[in-house]
Amino acid sequence: PSHDTLPELYAAVKNYSSCEYYTDIALLKNGNSEKYLQLKALCLQQNGKFNEELEVYNKLYKSTKKLPYLHQLTSNLFSSGQITKAQENLTELEKLAPAATDSVDFLISETEKQKVPLKAAIFNMKAYLSAQNNNLAGAKKYFELALREYPDFFTARQNYMQLMQQAAK
Repeated sequence: PSHDTLPELYAAVKNYSSCEYYTDIALLKNGNSEKYLQLKALCLQQNGKFNEELEVYNKLYKSTKKLPYLHQLTSNLFSSGQITKAQENLTELEKLAPAATDSVDFLISETEKQKVPLKAAIFNMKAYLSAQNNNLAGAKKYFELALREYPDFFTARQNYMQLMQQAAK
C-alpha cells in the first residue's frame, strides 16, 4: 500500500500510534489536507494528546470554516474546563448556526454514534453549561429546545431526564 493509504489502514485496525506516524508523513506531502487532519485528530484523541487535538480542530475549522469542527473544538474545550474559551466559541457557533444544515456525531456508547443536527447539539451544549452554573431553569429550557429540534436526540433526552430527577429530589 502507498503511504497515502497507510494512515486509514492503521486507523481501521485501531493502531493509532502507527496511524499518527503515517498521517504526519501524508500531511507533509499533502499540506493541510482535511482528510489527514481529521485522521490526525482521531489519533491524537485516541492517544490522549488533548492539547494537540485542540490545535488540529482549530486548524480544521480555520481552513474549512465547517461548523462541525468548531462544535468539536468547543465541546473539547468544555470537557477540559476551558470554559471562557468554550463560551466564546459557543457564541460564534450560535451566530453561524441558524443557516447551518450540518450535523455532528454524538457517541451513544463505545461503538454507537448518533448523527444530530448542529442546532440541537448547540442547545444541548447550552443546557450543559447552564446546569454547570446551577441554572436549572436554563438547562431545562435548552434541553427542551434541543429535543424540539431533534426529538430522537438520545444524549439530550438522557441529560434532561437526569436533570428532572435531580430537581425532583
